[in-house]
Amino acid sequence: METEITGQLQQMNSHQGTGSKFRSNFSFKNECQKKNFIQTCCVYFNFILLGWTYGQLGTAFQDLQLILGTNVEQTSLLFTVNSVGYMAGSLTIGFIYDKVEHLKLLGAVSLINAVTSTLSPWCTKYGLFLFVRLLDGFLAGGRDSGGNAKIMSCWGKEGGPFMLALHFTYSIGGIISPLVTRFFLAPKLTNHENSNNTSEMQILNVSSNYSISDLYHNISLKTNQEVKEIATYGETKIHWAFLITGLLTALSGFIYITLFCKGFERVPTYVKPTEKKIEAQTSSKDIERVRLSKNQTVLFVILIALSVTSSTAVECKGLSFIMPFVLLQLNWSKSNGAFLISLLWTFYSIGRFSGIIVSRFVRPHKIIIANSFVIIISCGVLYFGAVYNIAGIVWTMVPLMGVGISCMFPTFIVWTHENVLKISGKVGGFFQFCGSLGCFIDPLYIGALMENVSPLYFVYFQIIQCTFTLVVFVINMIWVAKMRRICRTHRQQKD
Repeated sequence: METEITGQLQQMNSHQGTGSKFRSNFSFKNECQKKNFIQTCCVYFNFILLGWTYGQLGTAFQDLQLILGTNVEQTSLLFTVNSVGYMAGSLTIGFIYDKVEHLKLLGAVSLINAVTSTLSPWCTKYGLFLFVRLLDGFLAGGRDSGGNAKIMSCWGKEGGPFMLALHFTYSIGGIISPLVTRFFLAPKLTNHENSNNTSEMQILNVSSNYSISDLYHNISLKTNQEVKEIATYGETKIHWAFLITGLLTALSGFIYITLFCKGFERVPTYVKPTEKKIEAQTSSKDIERVRLSKNQTVLFVILIALSVTSSTAVECKGLSFIMPFVLLQLNWSKSNGAFLISLLWTFYSIGRFSGIIVSRFVRPHKIIIANSFVIIISCGVLYFGAVYNIAGIVWTMVPLMGVGISCMFPTFIVWTHENVLKISGKVGGFFQFCGSLGCFIDPLYIGALMENVSPLYFVYFQIIQCTFTLVVFVINMIWVAKMRRICRTHRQQKD
């Protein structure tokens, strides 16, 4: 009898233990973990707004062009200026991050960034607009580097999944932003006039004496037909879209300041408690990096820099110049263009999220090669869809391109870390510099080519640059594999 009662009690305790274990998986283990999770959510919200800002620039491209009275080439410089500011902000804020209170710094930078985001569409002078975008990029770069550092300072060795989720939240903002911004775009009114002459695109500058409500621009689109389409754009309300961005960014800044005032700055890095103190044995394979001489390391750095810079140029161009491409080449409405950008960001996010899972089973070099082929094939098919004006192809291939470009940059970092160089602060800064350089170079020429020659140059350079990325990476990969075999041979001879 006693044994039965004892057995029943043990069974009840086992069920309670199972329930407690289940609850423990969905509850905070201590106050440190709870407060670091709250800080992490604050950083995630801030990064959603970073993606929101970037997605908004591409969607509002045409309206900013109308406000400034500039052509595509001139307006595209905003991406170059923004990238320069982003590089400078990442390095500057990253340098002073450890010297001041983290939450106070991130809060102040976010609050100032809210002001620059709001003011951007009100700066109708071209030079002033570029200066504000330079400052905006500087502050956004500071939020980026500071947010990454904050995640690692919160979680330490446990920060891997939180860091991957951080980059995923960035793309969420890029999905939502075009859907919100499209409601404030200037409506397009198209008239037809008979004409026997082929007309070139001309974007008429508007006198600064005109008010916003009287702002109308006539754009004569290039056509080989005898009927000339005159696209008239009405009043733009894009200022409200940028105001929403500014208010949300200010909210994230106030949350940072609030957490600082409540003492979250003094919360230590979370350390996972060990229920059973067992020495962690390295069951996984040790990373075997190739040992290169100084000259060989320089050559490797040059090759990887070319690959990263070219791949990020493909990524930035793909996310930023879709709107002018569909407007100029396909004569789409800006509302449809905004939907396409949102769809592009959606698949870009899906690609980043799925990359977290795929990377556990597929080697980094295979991911890079596969994604490169996805980009090349999707852009090749997109070319035929654009030439023959097949909307279905455009709606299919642009999101597919988003999947291809989604994981290229982080996978280059992982491949480098596993094969040659450990990703330290300096190496990480080098990758970030190369990534920003790719976004800096393209707008210098792609806008002029799309406007003055053909919008199809968007597709041409996507294919050319991605092919260049693939070729250089394959050369680098084969060379590193050869050096690994040589190192192994020398090691075996010594043994």
